[in-house]
Amino acid sequence: MLTGSDERIQLEVSLSGRFNASLGQVPLFKNAERSRQVISLFVFLLLHRFENISQERIIEALWPEDESDDPVNALKNLVYRLRKVISCHGTLDGNDCVVSKNGTYAWNCDIPCYIDVEEMERLWQNAKDNKLPVPERIDLYKKALSLYRGRFMEDFYFEGWVAPIASYYQNIYMNCLYEVIKLLNEEKRYEEITHLCEAAISMEPYEETLHENLLKSLINSGKKGRALEHYNYISKKFYKDLGVKLCDSIRCLYKELINDLKSSETDITTIKEEMNDPEAKGAFLCDYEIFKCIYRLESRTAERAGQSVFLCLLTMRSTIDINRNDVIVIAMDKLEKIIVSSLRKGDVVSRFSPTQFVLLLPLSYENGEKVVARLLDRFRQEYKNPLIKIDVNLEPVI
Repeated sequence: MLTGSDERIQLEVSLSGRFNASLGQVPLFKNAERSRQVISLFVFLLLHRFENISQERIIEALWPEDESDDPVNALKNLVYRLRKVISCHGTLDGNDCVVSKNGTYAWNCDIPCYIDVEEMERLWQNAKDNKLPVPERIDLYKKALSLYRGRFMEDFYFEGWVAPIASYYQNIYMNCLYEVIKLLNEEKRYEEITHLCEAAISMEPYEETLHENLLKSLINSGKKGRALEHYNYISKKFYKDLGVKLCDSIRCLYKELINDLKSSETDITTIKEEMNDPEAKGAFLCDYEIFKCIYRLESRTAERAGQSVFLCLLTMRSTIDINRNDVIVIAMDKLEKIIVSSLRKGDVVSRFSPTQFVLLLPLSYENGEKVVARLLDRFRQEYKNPLIKIDVNLEPVI
């Protein structure tokens, strides 16, 4: 079986994130894109290397919905190609690596093999042992997390057999993360929680629990300014990308943070410096929760002073059914820049939904109409898409 001088040469395979495989630190597949089906067979056999797999089971995984006219011969050809790739490496004999018997195929388990996701799972199982000291459990969890570099075989994710396995290892990763966060909180090791959450968010940006844990770790470590910046960032991102508001627990955390920042004792000079924004230009763009507070304040001021303030709702629509979400996203980004740069510093604007902006304009109705008309004229000049239309609703605050 082994043709090289080192009889214990190890096969090393990375399946977390982008696929990579090597024998003795030499890449096994030099052109992964041209070898997609060969790689799929290789990984499928590796993950089930402790069993003999029937032809039918492999065909069902690799050629779902009868994608091949002659799947049996297609599989035989794929096995031949895999054996050839391994043999060309010069260390192993492909015929000994991929064993066939009575209509089944199997990977030879005598070959030493290291697979990152399996090692992650092993460390996770060990870390769950409550009898171990907490620092040791934390180290095991962190080692497991370090092996996860993204979705299982992310370049192959849309292949049917990959998705459930990807979900399985993603769940292990998230379980590891949440368990170690509990332990780190008990130890008051908040900086480590921050780093782990930031790394996880780079791979799972829409997992709200990650953002909630990150905000808590920043607050607990005294970095309330960073926590506020992160909340504003994700609030905008969730509106823009998903069209949803953040969950109630995160919004409650935000309100507590704002109240806590207000209640901290400081001198008036520091307060002025913190509130001053020398680079501010154009309208004030803010989170919708802040917009509501400003709206309530402006409505009270307008009622008392007899001033004229109008609320404007801009709703973006398409003249035909546009299935491509990126068209609306690009158009809304453009409209946001035009609104902020076109309006005055005293005007307030917020994203209300994926296709709507709300504006607070301290103007008369006639002037408000003129301002909005100029704004829309500029949008049509800079974003020439005849399929996009913007509806305008303008009403007095009181």
